[in-house]
Amino acid sequence: MDRRYILGGLALLVLASVLLLVILPSGLARQIPSFLLFWIWPAFAWALYFSGTFLERFSLGAGLAMFLVGLLGLLLSFLPGEITPRLAIIGGAVLALIPILLSSLKSTSNITISVSLPKWIPILLVLILATFLRLANLDYKEIQGDEGIIMARAAAVISGDDTELFLHQKGPMEILLPAIGWIATEAVNDFWLRLPFAWAGIITVSGVFILTRRWFGQSAGLISSLLFAIGGFGIAFSRIVQYQSLVMLWGILAVICADRYQKDSRLGDLLLAVVFTSGALLAHYDALLIVPALAWLILKGWNIEAKKRFKEIILVGVIGFILLSLFYIPFILSPNFAHTFGYLVGDRLGLGSGSGAYSGMGAIRGWQMITFYNSTWYVVGLFILAIAGMVSLVLKRRQFAAILYFAVPILFYGLV
Repeated sequence: MDRRYILGGLALLVLASVLLLVILPSGLARQIPSFLLFWIWPAFAWALYFSGTFLERFSLGAGLAMFLVGLLGLLLSFLPGEITPRLAIIGGAVLALIPILLSSLKSTSNITISVSLPKWIPILLVLILATFLRLANLDYKEIQGDEGIIMARAAAVISGDDTELFLHQKGPMEILLPAIGWIATEAVNDFWLRLPFAWAGIITVSGVFILTRRWFGQSAGLISSLLFAIGGFGIAFSRIVQYQSLVMLWGILAVICADRYQKDSRLGDLLLAVVFTSGALLAHYDALLIVPALAWLILKGWNIEAKKRFKEIILVGVIGFILLSLFYIPFILSPNFAHTFGYLVGDRLGLGSGSGAYSGMGAIRGWQMITFYNSTWYVVGLFILAIAGMVSLVLKRRQFAAILYFAVPILFYGLV
């Protein structure tokens, strides 16, 4: 199929969404074009630019689109005064058109989408199940608890008070993503505020399939994605306005891109790995726990292409530093940083002069929480499978990155 026609049609859809956001009255009428503009059209556009299977390209595109929308929100929050719908809509249009422009510059004139239905039907069914579990009655309960705090901070940011981001004691992404939709539609609705996080949860299921398939094959990918799709944690975090679904999404996409770089040595994959890692860290510090697996994958071929990889790592490292600095340098310089640092080091880790109120009970709290959201037998079975799998990998000396990716967070949360 001719690339120009596909990209032209996608550009028209982007412009149509922008037009609807401009002419429709504020409120629910704008929600669908807003979701399409910020989340769907950019995902398809990036999918046409990336390489790999369509599911892999679309998942990477969806994750990158979410990161760029969050980055847009962060940059807009630094502008003086209230953030207007016009700014958000123009920014969304630019973010959607950039991948279309990049795709149009590629040398190939045709787009070939080859899909073997028997091969892909099982994962499509898993994704349909995951979508149902995450979207059904998504607005059955009003915004509550931590969601209320996040949206109160979002309201302050929209009105021009960017200091609220630094009072939050964690990354700003969980504030900025729902804020962008709120700005563009000028309306608050429980379903549509939670939808970006549900969308992240659905794409994470796809990410689990892609990564496991790359490491262990099609059957393992299907089983792991199904187990994650029905897992209580994944479902619960996808149904609330909170950071966990963002950390899981960007974390697994970062590992996928690092694995692509380890196998193919493409600079673009390394850049994506750093971008997704930055996004996860801008959501929460927990994302540091995936760094050992990423480092193993990226440095695995060091001896073969040491000079080339050193230059590439320095380059993308600078980009990652810049992305993180946009938030964390002002955060470190803010008066609230000392309080946040004291909580993390003292209360959470039990170091220094802190009370250690939350330290040393990770295993107990973790067990209580995970068995609240899941059947005890599901959890026990999952851990037996995980331990058996890690022992098998150690004995066979295979995929040490998989051991790091799973074991490091488990050990951290279990001990701390």
